[in-house]
Amino acid sequence: MSVDSPEQSQKLRARLGMELPLYTDTEGNAAKAWQVFDAESEFALAASFVVAPGGAVIYRYIGTSKADRPAAAELLAAVPQPTNE
Repeated sequence: MSVDSPEQSQKLRARLGMELPLYTDTEGNAAKAWQVFDAESEFALAASFVVAPGGAVIYRYIGTSKADRPAAAELLAAVPQPTNE
């Protein structure tokens, strides 16, 4: 999710060759709700969350800059693996 305009998000998606959809929230409502909106700069902080099926946040990473993101392995390690019950 991004506070960028839909047009900016589509340009980024095309530039990176992304197949996943990018969602926009130009008012920053989601970033405010997740407490990652920087009112001074009017940008959302780089953040990653893993939410369990019941809605509990089981992983939260708030970056200190646009480029500060967790390593893919760290993020994937936070995702619960299915059990064979």
